[in-house]
Amino acid sequence: MRTAFVALSTLLIVTLFVVIFLAGSGKVSDIYSETYKAAIQLLVVAVTGHVVTFLVAKLNHEREETRAKDEFRRKIIEKLNESFIEVKRSEQVKIVVA
Repeated sequence: MRTAFVALSTLLIVTLFVVIFLAGSGKVSDIYSETYKAAIQLLVVAVTGHVVTFLVAKLNHEREETRAKDEFRRKIIEKLNESFIEVKRSEQVKIVVA
């Protein structure tokens, strides 16, 4: 996850510098205009990649929190069930003794 973030950030920064350089140069010959278009496309892909990476990380974090909460609830229910069974056993012992 960290490696993907660093790679996408590097790509974004490099592409941004290339776009700024090409936009400032004012050259409109064929190779430069195609390079400019490609740089813009790379910028769009890098930004989209960052957004998707962020959304997936957020979704995974929320999913992990939900799992932790469900596990906590399951443990509470198990403890309550065990306590209920112990109470019932002690009531049965009292009835038999009395």
